[in-house]
Amino acid sequence: CEILEACSSEISRMSRLVETLLFLSNAEAEKIALDLQPLHLDRLMEDMMEEAQILAEPKHIHVELINEANAILHGDEMKLRRLLLNLSDNAVKYTPEGGRITLRSRSENGYAEIQVTDTGIGIEAHDLPRVFDRFYRVDQSRSRAEGGYGLGLAICKWIAEAHGGSIHVESSAGTGSTFSVRLPVAPLSAMTRAAQTAPSLIA
Repeated sequence: CEILEACSSEISRMSRLVETLLFLSNAEAEKIALDLQPLHLDRLMEDMMEEAQILAEPKHIHVELINEANAILHGDEMKLRRLLLNLSDNAVKYTPEGGRITLRSRSENGYAEIQVTDTGIGIEAHDLPRVFDRFYRVDQSRSRAEGGYGLGLAICKWIAEAHGGSIHVESSAGTGSTFSVRLPVAPLSAMTRAAQTAPSLIA
């Protein structure tokens, strides 16, 4: 039974690896099209907080949401969810039990910024320039234990840049990390459509 469970786990890991490599390969070949729609950032952040809380619960990590951006994005919802889920998952993996993760959104000068901050193990200065490189793992022994292949942040980078945005990280060893995603807000026409389709608060 243990052998079968180990085989099943390894098959699942390899399936995820193949799917991720295929995604990146298609992205590089410009075979992935974005399904751009007006998105309310505050709702997206609330949904992602719930996802992060589920991931963090086994380690008793506190998850906080600070929603300061009343912004509408012109984005691909599924891909932006994948980006934020990757960042949240990484934060949980590298934050000790009982730590804290903060999700924050804010907007200024035509851009929305999303931050995922943790109180985890942090990243050494010499690793920072390479964290978004494909297959690069900051802590190789720990990454293997967590089932990582060093591809999640490469996907995050592609998704951010495909939306006309960017991603960067600030960190130091032992003090945690902050990953920041900067995305352009939707043009006025998309904002108008979003307002027209938003659910009414009046019964």
